[in-house]
Amino acid sequence: MARLLHAGRLVALACLALTSCLPAIPTGSGSDTGSLFDVGLADLGVDFDTGTTTAPPDGSDDTSGGSGSGLPDLPTPTLSDLSAGLLLPACGDCHISQTLGDLWLEPNAALRDRLLASSLQAAPLPLVTPGDLEASYLWRKVEDSHLTAGGLGEAMPLGRVALTQAQTDLLRRWIEGGAPP
Repeated sequence: MARLLHAGRLVALACLALTSCLPAIPTGSGSDTGSLFDVGLADLGVDFDTGTTTAPPDGSDDTSGGSGSGLPDLPTPTLSDLSAGLLLPACGDCHISQTLGDLWLEPNAALRDRLLASSLQAAPLPLVTPGDLEASYLWRKVEDSHLTAGGLGEAMPLGRVALTQAQTDLLRRWIEGGAPP
């Protein structure tokens, strides 16, 4: 999904230069018009202004790829994928080079065990419950719903640029896919 969105963004950027050259065409009823490019984006189910997926044209809520969404199935990311795509770039300054919040995310043999252990802030809720986002404290910290689970502190990443949609999707897919090693 992330690669598809990245490729789509590149195509969108290249096409943005062309949109002023395209003729206005009707996009709905009445005098509402847009470019051919605008109609194509709606059909893709992707909002290129924000980099997020929107509801698919079939009306379903599934924007994750896979069955029912019209997008190809994506393989479940591994812990190595999660480390390279999220933990190192977005969490590393505080949770790899340091152990702020008593959370150490150094990508080593014991990382998965540490992620499956109980959270120190919202015990007995584990940091990650394979297959269950709402029962995963790490997910709740990223989604800023940790306080309703009895957690403490601020949403993550603290004092840094928010996670990209691709990083959030990576974490979601890893947890929903069973948090494989």
